[in-house]
Amino acid sequence: MQKEETMPDAPAEKAPEIGRKQRFRRGFCVFLLFLTLLFLILPIATRVRVKESGTYTTRDYVALYLFTYHHLPGNYVSKSDPSVKDSGKQPSDGRYIGGDVHYYSGKIRNYTDKTELRECDLSYDESETKRGSKRLVYAVDCSEIFYTYTHYGQNGEPAFVRVTKFSIQKTSNVLWIIFAVLVLTECAGAVLVSRKDRSMIVDLKAAGILFLKIAFYIVFIPPFLVCYAVYSAVKAIRKKKTPTKKSE
Repeated sequence: MQKEETMPDAPAEKAPEIGRKQRFRRGFCVFLLFLTLLFLILPIATRVRVKESGTYTTRDYVALYLFTYHHLPGNYVSKSDPSVKDSGKQPSDGRYIGGDVHYYSGKIRNYTDKTELRECDLSYDESETKRGSKRLVYAVDCSEIFYTYTHYGQNGEPAFVRVTKFSIQKTSNVLWIIFAVLVLTECAGAVLVSRKDRSMIVDLKAAGILFLKIAFYIVFIPPFLVCYAVYSAVKAIRKKKTPTKKSE
């Protein structure tokens, strides 16, 4: 009799391995997502903010305070205040002189001459007793603000520099622009590449899931570990403080 030939079992199908090119693409996409997240956080973190109850002495903060609340911060007093004994020196109580009339508007370029001008001091030098030469000059309605670092603009070119809301938030605004350009570039690149290579969509989804996982571990795990460590420490301290009952 003729022996039946048995066919060898077919090897089990292996799941397709991710190629080096795909791994690079997914890693690059994750990097871009983290870069986008970074440029979303940075403009928010660098935004200049003021509170009405706050005290401010630097150019950008005082100027933004004037733009926002239309009056000087509470740490400013005029020359006529009883606490100001010598208007040429720094107030002894740590406050700043401001709110008095400014008489040198002729040296200010692009001033619309709509309202009267006021002035205020900025950032006194702790090593000196005099008020210093840095000033903000602002319209009564706080619609226009100018800065000079040479007292009343006797020297310097230009003598007075206009301060705007955009210039105050320059760093934050530039970062917002970079963020917008980055997002638009990523979206346009994803659309163009996915049209040529449909597998790119799978890589983008995989990169998105990987990014969310990593972000979750970075954002939630460290605070959880810190809270758990604090809870354990408090529990141990309370246990030590609790008196143990003596056995009868």
